[in-house]
Amino acid sequence: MPDAGRSGAGRVDQAEARLLQPGSGDDLRFARTLAQNPYADQVLRDFRHDEYLRANPDLHFDDPQQALWHFVFTGHDEGRVFDRWRAAGVDPGWYRRHYPELGLRSDAEALRHYSYLGYYEHRLPNADTAWVHDAELHLFQMGKVGSHAIARGLERGYPGRVVHVHWAAHFPLGYPGCRIAYPRVLVHPRPAPVKVISATREIVSRVLSGHLQYLDTRPGAIGGALTREQVRAHIETNFDQDCEIVARWFEHGYYCGLDVYATPFPHTEGCTRLRRDALDLLIYRQEDLGRLESRIGAFIEWPGFRLQPANVGSSKSYADLHAWLMATFTLPGNTLARLYDTPYMRHFYSDQERERFLTCWRRPRSPTSLPEEIEPPLPSPLRPRGWQRLRHALRRRLGR
Repeated sequence: MPDAGRSGAGRVDQAEARLLQPGSGDDLRFARTLAQNPYADQVLRDFRHDEYLRANPDLHFDDPQQALWHFVFTGHDEGRVFDRWRAAGVDPGWYRRHYPELGLRSDAEALRHYSYLGYYEHRLPNADTAWVHDAELHLFQMGKVGSHAIARGLERGYPGRVVHVHWAAHFPLGYPGCRIAYPRVLVHPRPAPVKVISATREIVSRVLSGHLQYLDTRPGAIGGALTREQVRAHIETNFDQDCEIVARWFEHGYYCGLDVYATPFPHTEGCTRLRRDALDLLIYRQEDLGRLESRIGAFIEWPGFRLQPANVGSSKSYADLHAWLMATFTLPGNTLARLYDTPYMRHFYSDQERERFLTCWRRPRSPTSLPEEIEPPLPSPLRPRGWQRLRHALRRRLGR
């Protein structure tokens, strides 16, 4: 991906950005007044008087309504910036080159056009946004399901662009130069369907691995100094919530109404391929990832694909804690039964597999009895009362 820091290359300077002069009176590239702007209602919904004054320090109004009046009758016609975050994301030179049909004659005109028109026409403001927007392959998964093993494999020669994201809400953290939200990145008209790889994992092992990863990587993490007591406290507080998050991960429907539960999952194959409109989706189970290299290679049309194990809990600084937790964590049978009766677990795992998982987590076990880790509205069985019972069970099991 292009360097995220280059998005603003070629921006107009601050003084020029505050006051963008429109073209001549017969210039139809810009709405001369707000009343003529086809997106006037959206512009006004986005207007914030305090942001307008910060973007234009030459203006001084004590009354927010005065700032609005100025914007409606003067500021818009002058092309003043009213959203600094929006303006800061524009690379005017790139914007002019990418949309030559607009006939923009200067960087100031490019910034003015995007701020008042292009943003609402879903135009792209910079090269970083375009790179992500046009990526051919997305690793869109909940995390701790093997995505880094796939990403490392792709780095060894995959010719296309790859976007790697776990949660749409976290997308701006990984791609700060992109100025559009992930749903729009994923779903938009394309010359060919975008390929998406997603995954599932047995719910208890997924949540426990996620807890250790979070404790190790959160701001202020203490890495190898992490203690069992800290792990216990975090699990007691967050386990029920994280089980709910995992169980509901596919509710986003890939932002195009795709219901993954509408098509039976082939448990013996370990993966399935679904298509909807401009989206081509491969869903695999983390427990089966090690035997799916050829299926993934065929899906991405790269026969040379090979997994490169990465982000494995047993190789992390918290490896001893990982082994301890996976060997000793237990839950009551009725709690496990509720977890394994969610649509998520019933769909992706057979009755026999869920029974085996239930047996596994009811009593302490040898780590070798667990599946190999490649990378380390509520369903009725898990209504809030059920989650409350789960919290009480965790307190008993963790000795608190």
